[in-house]
Amino acid sequence: MYWFYKKGPKNNLCDVPGVRVGHLTLEDPSRGVHTGITAILPPGDNPYRDKFIAASHRINGFGKPLGLDQVRELGEIESPILLTNTLSIGDACRGLLDYMIDLDPTIGRPTTINPLVLECNDGNINDIRLMALEPGHALEAIQSAREDFDQGSLGAGTGMVCYGLKGGIGSASRVLEVQDKTYTLGALVLANFGSTQDLCILGQKLGPDLVQEETEDQGSIVTILATDLPLDSRQLLRLCKRVQSGIARTGSFSGHGSGEFALAFTSCPNPSIQDPDLNPIFRATVEVVEESILKSLYLNQSKRAYSGKVFQSLQDRARNRGVILPDLATD
Repeated sequence: MYWFYKKGPKNNLCDVPGVRVGHLTLEDPSRGVHTGITAILPPGDNPYRDKFIAASHRINGFGKPLGLDQVRELGEIESPILLTNTLSIGDACRGLLDYMIDLDPTIGRPTTINPLVLECNDGNINDIRLMALEPGHALEAIQSAREDFDQGSLGAGTGMVCYGLKGGIGSASRVLEVQDKTYTLGALVLANFGSTQDLCILGQKLGPDLVQEETEDQGSIVTILATDLPLDSRQLLRLCKRVQSGIARTGSFSGHGSGEFALAFTSCPNPSIQDPDLNPIFRATVEVVEESILKSLYLNQSKRAYSGKVFQSLQDRARNRGVILPDLATD
């Protein structure tokens, strides 16, 4: 077996109790629109009132995330987390603010809220200059959030490219025992990075067999970690720093133009885990990030970009090249 820890029942972020994920997908091939918004909601109904311990980490700062500075300073989140394309941050933020202001009448009386919107550039497939997303689309993504969700080319992942192939949304989870108690750790990635020749799958360097054209390692990846482990903000930051190890296990070296950010939160308000007990959690973090990236490739379909270029799925490219892919479900 390649994986060390047991996978959660759904093997996605929503295995963490109470966490919900929703997508809004906007597709209009006649206009070259292939984009969307993905919403991650922490447990409960009002994160502004009931804040969550959190941390964030900048692996490579070639990006435009909104709200991470305050997370780093205060160690908490107080809103849902939205993922979208680079030029739609403003509209997504407005929709998120509309949702939260309607939810909580104390916002702006007088304290305000720290909205969280993270992005990747989907301009290889989506005609990003059209800025087709509107604030109402963010509301739809939030309102569609459920305790299970699809992965691949939908929501924020609709127009993303990973390792030169069709990328997007991927997610995985692990169940682990710490201090004689059972906990869950999950990851969700928006994968839009990497060069085909570097791709490694479950330790096998398959990229050279899949290359169609040489590309640079650029694009971006956003990683969201959620857990019910009783961790403090400093410890969550240490998890965020291990995200890079999970990315590297898929072959990437975090190129100059790849904006890479990690955000983690816990649903447990009472930290109690001691640092010497963190090693299993670090290992699980690396696993869920690695598998999430691979699932964003495996659970996908080829897509024609606004330019007419077709970005092949991993499955289609492998089939065309006669490459046998490892089985993520059994390995």
